[in-house]
Amino acid sequence: MDSLIQPSFEPPPQVVKQQPQPYRARPRAAGLALLPALVAALSLSACTKPVSLREQDVLNHVAHRYRAFFPDAADPDPRHDVGLLRPRFGLPTILGTGSATAATAGPVRFDVELMERGGPVELALALVPHELPPESAARCASLPQDPPAASGWAVDPVSRPEPAGCHPLRIVSARREPLPDGAAHVFLTVQALGPVPPRDYDLYLRSPVDSPARAPRSVWLRPGDPATAPLRIAHLSDLHVGKGRHGRVLENLERVLNDVNAGAPDLVVLTGDIANMGTRARLEERAAELLQRLNAPVLAVLGNHDHGFGSMLFRTPYGAGWANFARVFHSSLLYSLNLGGWEFIGFDSGPSEFSARVLTRGLSPESLAVLEEKVAAAQRAGRRGVILFSHAPSRAALSTRADPERPGPVGRMYRGARAFETVLLRHAPELRLIHLSGHTHWSDLYEAHARTGEAPRRFVRWDANALTPCLQPLRGRVSLITTQSASHTTFPYRRNGRGYGFTWLLLGEQAPQVAFKRYLGTQPERCPSDPPPASS
Repeated sequence: MDSLIQPSFEPPPQVVKQQPQPYRARPRAAGLALLPALVAALSLSACTKPVSLREQDVLNHVAHRYRAFFPDAADPDPRHDVGLLRPRFGLPTILGTGSATAATAGPVRFDVELMERGGPVELALALVPHELPPESAARCASLPQDPPAASGWAVDPVSRPEPAGCHPLRIVSARREPLPDGAAHVFLTVQALGPVPPRDYDLYLRSPVDSPARAPRSVWLRPGDPATAPLRIAHLSDLHVGKGRHGRVLENLERVLNDVNAGAPDLVVLTGDIANMGTRARLEERAAELLQRLNAPVLAVLGNHDHGFGSMLFRTPYGAGWANFARVFHSSLLYSLNLGGWEFIGFDSGPSEFSARVLTRGLSPESLAVLEEKVAAAQRAGRRGVILFSHAPSRAALSTRADPERPGPVGRMYRGARAFETVLLRHAPELRLIHLSGHTHWSDLYEAHARTGEAPRRFVRWDANALTPCLQPLRGRVSLITTQSASHTTFPYRRNGRGYGFTWLLLGEQAPQVAFKRYLGTQPERCPSDPPPASS
């Protein structure tokens, strides 16, 4: 949320006299130079409407700006290109062995999505351990020596010894849908040639027309059936890698990441502002390097800081921040994934509005229609519930006396907030729905209650003193959970804004449970029922 207007309560950055280092704040003069542009854009940017998050519209935009999303300075054939859309870090594929005791999985089969330009080319894909060196990974995904099949797709990898731990993939089927600018959306089904041990893998992609692509920790194979297993979810937001005194932010963030790993989550949800300024590509890269230490699949969406503030000033749909995010995470602005019998739906809440109220653009009518259809599809499929997540919440209020009937004046989605909540309330009689967000840098929880089979009508806000590290059940049919910044404090005068932290969410057969993990300095707040620390 850290806007240009809200105070951060961090010590001001020192003026850099030498060439700036990758993660240090730029000189204050750079911000002053933008002041005329800020003033000139004030009356214009507030009119900017949210863009459509429909998949076709997003893919069309990516195809039109292909090189921004898939740069390749060493491209051996500029007339042909293949870019990996999914799975990626931040948008993984999660598979199961089918048995909790199986040492390896049977035929591992999953879907891969690509963006292609210039027609089909030979492809080689493999699952490789994250620690496997690049030269060994390249030998695992060897290109065929024979001419491609009539379809243009490689069918079998070359038969040669592979490095230990790598698993070549066979392309079982392929389908292409045309996109603008000579591009195509390609859907592959791939299958491993042999047994695959459960663990995390990088997806490695080679073609003769591009440099190799490697999606770190993008395919997870686990014992059992991930469609039915209980879930332990860590929800993090507002990491702001590269902010102010970067060393303190990193120390806090590393403390949080270590504790998340110690809690053995089944999934980590990141709700944006991963980098403090997404238009600086190196910050997104550094953030991804840190987050790849997590021992769990990661689902990520952009925040307004990931977008950057150029689109806010000049009324552009999106700027360089989205492309920088996409290079190390993914380009999707709305997506879904089924896990543990729950449907997870991530969506972008938009860049910043030029406003003292620290709003994001929110949701367009087209995007709301897509979200409602995904929720309805989850209901038809018999899901246990739906977890939606975005950077900005649909409601936020600085005052604890604020009327919970109102969405609040600050720190939320500007457009579509009420309509979004209406979608949730409309489906609440048949589904349990939870929305995860960040942006405000304080923790919050609103719930809408109703009897079984009835639609709830109003939200009730939890008392700030109830947002504790102790697990507590969620009672509402709809729950709106906001988590504070995972790296620093912005509102120390608020009980639910002190320190930094993250949120645990447990999904099982009973009511979902939530716990708010908060750190004051280097020490976390503890639940009285927790065992004492090992050092005591």
